[in-house]
Amino acid sequence: MKIRLAYGETGLDVDLPDDQTTVVEPVHVAGTKDPRGVLRSALQSPVAGPPLRQIVRPGQSVAISVCDGTRAQPRHLMVPAVLEEIADVVDIADVVVLVATDTHRGNTEAELRAMLGDAVVDRVRVVNHDARDDESLVWMGVHGNGVPVWLNRHWVEAGVHRQRHVGRGAHRGSRRVGRVRDVEGGGQHLHARARQGARSRGGPGQRRSPGHHPHAVPRPAHRRRPDGDDARGIPMGRPGRPEDCVGAVLFLASPAMSGYVTGQVLEVNGGQLTP
Repeated sequence: MKIRLAYGETGLDVDLPDDQTTVVEPVHVAGTKDPRGVLRSALQSPVAGPPLRQIVRPGQSVAISVCDGTRAQPRHLMVPAVLEEIADVVDIADVVVLVATDTHRGNTEAELRAMLGDAVVDRVRVVNHDARDDESLVWMGVHGNGVPVWLNRHWVEAGVHRQRHVGRGAHRGSRRVGRVRDVEGGGQHLHARARQGARSRGGPGQRRSPGHHPHAVPRPAHRRRPDGDDARGIPMGRPGRPEDCVGAVLFLASPAMSGYVTGQVLEVNGGQLTP
């Protein structure tokens, strides 16, 4: 059975055995003929909370977080709609669009223009979040199951933060504008979301190094596998190893064991919780 998967920009053709393959197709719904109008209406009459214009005040700085190029998202429609809504309230020079890369590489200028459109890139400051750049991060304390968290300085110091999460990718997750401890080596993951009260936990211009924070945990070297105290937030008592995924892979690959399992996420994380 030859199937074309919606993968990447052009798709991916795969050949699978007929007797072991079941194709589950989504129900496609036609998009609105007036996306700009629908977006503006949502901003003016949200399903919860006040309209955007009641949140933003003259003189405030605004940070808009968008997913990076690995996520399917109508950024070219959403960001202009937000900018139009606040155009006569704040100065465009006080607006920054943060590309939430998580630990991915930053998007190139060509990619940013394809994602956001030339009008946005030419008018608004667009910043690729870099989780490895210590100077661009602000220490936010220990959260969740004892996980140290840093957030992007632009995000923390903005007067208003807006996250746009529409059309998430197959990974099911949005990208982050923060860093959690050794996210690559230890498998400790926390979707750190800044809130309006974020400044009360750090404040603009009040960056404190982890070494001086009363609840700080020393920063590990990038890509180092955590050990010892670094595993304190893992119920299994140790960081993950590649071989820990073998059982899950065999389970999912076996029609006899997982033949009736579909649309599920199997977390191999030592019992860690993801808020």
